[in-house]
Amino acid sequence: MIIITKLLLFVIITLIIILVLMLHKTLLKLKILSTSQLNYLFLEIEKEKIISENLKKVKPSLTELNNNTQIKLNTIRVKLLNIDFTITEILK
Repeated sequence: MIIITKLLLFVIITLIIILVLMLHKTLLKLKILSTSQLNYLFLEIEKEKIISENLKKVKPSLTELNNNTQIKLNTIRVKLLNIDFTITEILK
Protein backbone atom coordinates (compact mmCIF):
# COMPACT_ATOMS: atom_id res chain seq x y z
CA MET A 1 0.00 0.00 0.00
CA ILE A 2 2.83 2.38 0.85
CA ILE A 3 4.50 1.64 -2.48
CA ILE A 4 1.32 2.47 -4.40
CA THR A 5 0.94 5.69 -2.41
CA LYS A 6 4.56 6.68 -3.11
CA LEU A 7 4.14 5.82 -6.79
CA LEU A 8 0.93 7.83 -6.99
CA LEU A 9 2.61 10.77 -5.27
CA PHE A 10 5.52 10.55 -7.73
CA VAL A 11 3.13 10.52 -10.69
CA ILE A 12 1.18 13.47 -9.34
CA ILE A 13 4.36 15.48 -8.70
CA THR A 14 5.65 14.60 -12.18
CA LEU A 15 2.38 15.71 -13.75
CA ILE A 16 2.43 18.95 -11.79
CA ILE A 17 6.02 19.64 -12.91
CA ILE A 18 5.10 18.91 -16.54
CA LEU A 19 2.07 21.20 -16.30
CA VAL A 20 4.13 23.98 -14.75
CA LEU A 21 6.76 23.65 -17.48
CA MET A 22 4.09 23.72 -20.19
CA LEU A 23 2.49 26.77 -18.60
CA HIS A 24 5.89 28.47 -18.37
CA LYS A 25 6.62 27.74 -22.04
CA THR A 26 3.21 29.08 -23.08
CA LEU A 27 3.68 32.22 -21.03
CA LEU A 28 7.09 32.80 -22.60
CA LYS A 29 5.58 32.51 -26.08
CA LEU A 30 2.84 34.96 -25.13
CA LYS A 31 5.39 37.36 -23.69
CA ILE A 32 7.47 37.21 -26.88
CA LEU A 33 4.36 37.74 -29.00
CA SER A 34 3.24 40.68 -26.86
CA THR A 35 6.69 42.23 -27.00
CA SER A 36 6.73 41.85 -30.76
CA GLN A 37 3.30 43.45 -31.08
CA LEU A 38 4.32 46.33 -28.81
CA ASN A 39 7.47 46.91 -30.84
CA TYR A 40 5.44 47.00 -34.03
CA LEU A 41 3.00 49.44 -32.45
CA PHE A 42 5.88 51.62 -31.26
CA LEU A 43 7.35 51.70 -34.78
CA GLU A 44 3.99 52.64 -36.25
CA ILE A 45 3.63 55.46 -33.73
CA GLU A 46 7.11 56.71 -34.62
CA LYS A 47 6.20 56.67 -38.32
CA GLU A 48 3.08 58.69 -37.56
CA LYS A 49 5.14 61.20 -35.58
CA ILE A 50 7.52 61.65 -38.51
CA ILE A 51 4.60 62.10 -40.92
CA SER A 52 3.03 64.62 -38.55
CA GLU A 53 6.25 66.61 -38.34
CA ASN A 54 6.58 66.60 -42.13
CA LEU A 55 3.00 67.82 -42.48
CA LYS A 56 3.68 70.63 -40.02
CA LYS A 57 6.57 71.72 -42.23
CA VAL A 58 4.47 71.51 -45.40
CA LYS A 59 1.46 73.42 -44.08
CA PRO A 60 3.05 76.92 -44.10
CA SER A 61 4.30 76.45 -47.64
CA LEU A 62 0.83 75.33 -48.73
CA THR A 63 -0.70 78.36 -47.09
CA GLU A 64 1.79 80.62 -48.84
CA LEU A 65 1.11 78.92 -52.17
CA ASN A 66 -2.62 79.32 -51.63
CA ASN A 67 -2.22 83.00 -50.84
CA ASN A 68 -0.03 83.57 -53.90
CA THR A 69 -2.55 81.76 -56.09
CA GLN A 70 -5.38 83.88 -54.71
CA ILE A 71 -3.42 87.06 -55.41
CA LYS A 72 -2.74 85.97 -58.99
CA LEU A 73 -6.39 85.02 -59.52
CA ASN A 74 -7.54 88.37 -58.19
CA THR A 75 -5.10 90.13 -60.49
CA ILE A 76 -6.44 88.17 -63.47
CA ARG A 77 -10.03 89.04 -62.51
CA VAL A 78 -9.20 92.72 -62.30
CA LYS A 79 -7.45 92.62 -65.66
CA LEU A 80 -10.40 90.82 -67.23
CA LEU A 81 -12.76 93.43 -65.85
CA ASN A 82 -10.54 96.19 -67.25
CA ILE A 83 -10.49 94.52 -70.65
CA ASP A 84 -14.25 94.07 -70.61
CA PHE A 85 -14.74 97.68 -69.57
CA THR A 86 -12.38 98.88 -72.31
CA ILE A 87 -14.17 96.82 -74.97
CA THR A 88 -17.53 98.25 -73.95
CA GLU A 89 -16.10 101.77 -74.16
CA ILE A 90 -14.72 101.08 -77.64
CA LEU A 91 -17.98 99.60 -78.90
CA LYS A 92 -20.04 102.62 -77.78
